[in-house]
Amino acid sequence: MAGMSKRPLPILFRPCAFREIVSCLCNVPSAVRCYLLPQFSLGFDESAYIGTSFGPSGWWLKFPKLHYCLFNPPDRNEAAKYSSLDTRRPTVLLVTSSPADSEAGTLIRDLVIRHSPGGNVVVISLGNDIPSGVPQCFSTVLPAEISQKDLRFLIRREIGILAARVQPVVGIVNSIVCTPALEAMWREDIPAIHIVEDSTTDPLLQDELAEAACFSGARFFDRHAYLARPDAFEENVIASKSKELADRAIIREDGCFDVGFAYPRLTSRKELALKYYTSSWQTGMFRRKPFPGFHPGIYADHHPDIARDPLADFIHSGKPAGPWLSEVIEPKSAKGLPKLPISLKAALHLHLHYTEPADEIFRLLVESPFRPDLFVSVTSEEGKQTILEKLAEFGLACSDLRLVPNRGRDIGPLFTGFPEIFSSGYDVIGHLHGKKSDYMKRNEADQWTRFLYENLLGSSGLMVSTIMKVMQKTPEIGLIFPDDPSVFGWDDNRDYACSLGEKMGLGQLFDRGHFNFPAGTMFWARPQALKPLVDLEFKWQDYPEEPLGSAGTMLHAIERLLPFVVEKMGFRWAVTHVPGVPR
Repeated sequence: MAGMSKRPLPILFRPCAFREIVSCLCNVPSAVRCYLLPQFSLGFDESAYIGTSFGPSGWWLKFPKLHYCLFNPPDRNEAAKYSSLDTRRPTVLLVTSSPADSEAGTLIRDLVIRHSPGGNVVVISLGNDIPSGVPQCFSTVLPAEISQKDLRFLIRREIGILAARVQPVVGIVNSIVCTPALEAMWREDIPAIHIVEDSTTDPLLQDELAEAACFSGARFFDRHAYLARPDAFEENVIASKSKELADRAIIREDGCFDVGFAYPRLTSRKELALKYYTSSWQTGMFRRKPFPGFHPGIYADHHPDIARDPLADFIHSGKPAGPWLSEVIEPKSAKGLPKLPISLKAALHLHLHYTEPADEIFRLLVESPFRPDLFVSVTSEEGKQTILEKLAEFGLACSDLRLVPNRGRDIGPLFTGFPEIFSSGYDVIGHLHGKKSDYMKRNEADQWTRFLYENLLGSSGLMVSTIMKVMQKTPEIGLIFPDDPSVFGWDDNRDYACSLGEKMGLGQLFDRGHFNFPAGTMFWARPQALKPLVDLEFKWQDYPEEPLGSAGTMLHAIERLLPFVVEKMGFRWAVTHVPGVPR
């Protein structure tokens, strides 16, 4: 009828959907066979596949493996691809982007000459086949003109298929473009060597190159340096991988590795998390702690001659006591304490330059059976009005709400904005702030903030009461802060720390390689334990002006010096841990 709009075709009859459904139906038998192969899941990286241009979308995101089997017909016989390789012979793997050029050809020939008499040589190349005249070499060619995300999945899959057939004794990557192969080799526990002779101005490739350092056993920026002693270098990375596997076996058998603490995103993949952990301490990159209360770096500092992973050595040595172990306070810690009323007088300073976190902080305070006196600092009249409204909304009393300069981040408002708190008769002083880390991704910053709040206030308000009870029972504890699983060091703050430490008479107390400190500068402390810092009587002009970076200021130095100041005053410190709250 004229003037009436056409109704859209049902989804089953739309051309694109119809073709997809027909394709699915035709591929079902072979897809099921592929899906049911025992080797199929080996080396299949779901997250990498989802990120590709040919990966799933919509409801298929729930079934990435099934999508792969249905819509990638060329890979039907992938499990048999390397069936001709003799599994009794050692296999060497090379991944290169330019096998036809003279330099890559020289490397391939060297591998064939040294390994083919008694072993297999496999070459995975991008875009081009290997040079003619190179016998006894099994080669696979992947498409060259593809995105890095697509390449990451294809290389990961290819190496996974190979490793399901035969485990290479060593792998070599001969290009920046092929850097994703290093992670693929690392996942399959293939000792890897990276030869980087090409260059790139692509920031994504540069980032990949930097991050890939934690996946390679050795890196060379000159092919000739590697070819001068190839057997020795290969033996070194093979020995290093063997040691790492032995360390992982020790840790795995002991069962002390807490994946929910160390790598909360990998709780369902504990073996992968353990692999990340041992690799991080082997390479020195992205290091994490394995369980609350233990710092592998401090253990290694006190045992400089150990030849294995610090945690593995700690376990092998019978878990000896020492400064590498910290007292851990959890919500359940209060159960073992006498049921006495809390007699401590406590103050809590909140600096809320960013007022958005006030809701979360105030909610946790309302839930707590113990209420400290509240002191709040803000940096604007608008912020002051907002906090007044939120205090009224939550029914919280505030001893003082003070407007301060936007200087000194959260440290200045505590030591310069409210110096009288330290001499007002309080037994314990808490310090929190509305954290916002602009250099971090939003979700990571939010998770860190929640981690800090929950550890110092939360778990239905139990942490405040528990911390107060512990400090009431244990007067020698002068500082309590969350045990952050990330491992930080002095970074660019050492010079500032040395200067401040000298003023406070710390001497060589803080001259350590690894140490614990309240990362994020949130804590509970006894006023007398922080006296050296208070006595410095910081003025507003002493603090650096905004904007500030993520390190390299006196404020970041003070953050790291807190436990040393506490020890200087004869106190010790403890850490908190709330199970189920990730960082």
